[in-house]
Amino acid sequence: MLRSIPPKYIRQYQAFNYKPIDDIADEVIRETAIRLKGIQSQEPLVSIVLIAHNEEDFIFATLYSLSFLESKFPLEILVVNNNSTDQTQEILDRCGVKSIFEPNQGYAFARQAGLFEAKGKYVISGDTDTLYPKNWVDTMVEPMEKDEKIVCTYSRYSFHRDDNNYSFDLFLYNQARIMDVYFKAFKRPHLNVRGFSMAFRKEVALGLGGYNTKIYRGSDGYLGLQLLGEGGLKLVKNKNALVYTSMRRTMMDGGLMKAFLKRLSVTLKYFFHMFTRQEL
Repeated sequence: MLRSIPPKYIRQYQAFNYKPIDDIADEVIRETAIRLKGIQSQEPLVSIVLIAHNEEDFIFATLYSLSFLESKFPLEILVVNNNSTDQTQEILDRCGVKSIFEPNQGYAFARQAGLFEAKGKYVISGDTDTLYPKNWVDTMVEPMEKDEKIVCTYSRYSFHRDDNNYSFDLFLYNQARIMDVYFKAFKRPHLNVRGFSMAFRKEVALGLGGYNTKIYRGSDGYLGLQLLGEGGLKLVKNKNALVYTSMRRTMMDGGLMKAFLKRLSVTLKYFFHMFTRQEL
């Protein structure tokens, strides 16, 4: 069962959402920058690649959560600024985070730029409106370290709400959603691969050409499908890999019930497809 109310430490990270950078104490920003610098290496085995387009309302909370990462692997954090016109870059600079600018607009272009820039053997993809637990990196990477046949991992996720209204309908929505994840994991795991929490072998991804920049949305899942042809995709069920992401896009569908019905209709439409493996 997937919990609907985030743990206390996640809610502490979440408190920085929608908080202007000028309203955050200089000491907090400075300590965050120090922690972020302390966990990174010049010779990373793992590259955490985030993308951002006008994320001033969320990005500090994400970086703050990442500053508490604990990993046995040398790592780097890289953010791709995809034409932000707000204070996103200022926040990155004040936190001392390495960033690159990608002028071509779109998820795939941004993730592709990050993939090319990443130094690590493994790339972990993340988003700048998502909050991460301290053992996220190791929990995602270890399956690939232990089994060379696994080329990609992905984790479960839960929502955090801006209004902290964790109602019973959200609980039911989360349970239905996670059952859908487990169902798809049998034959079509790539449908579960999402850019806010996936890890893969960089060399294999580059050999496939990386992200398909002709796809506006779903380029992460398409890369997952390509990776499936090269080895195993593994769902990481460990709670240490469970990430908490914003509900803003779900609520754009008109609320939980409309979002649920929309996703249910898609699932039912392709129900029998789930028993076969999708081909490229």
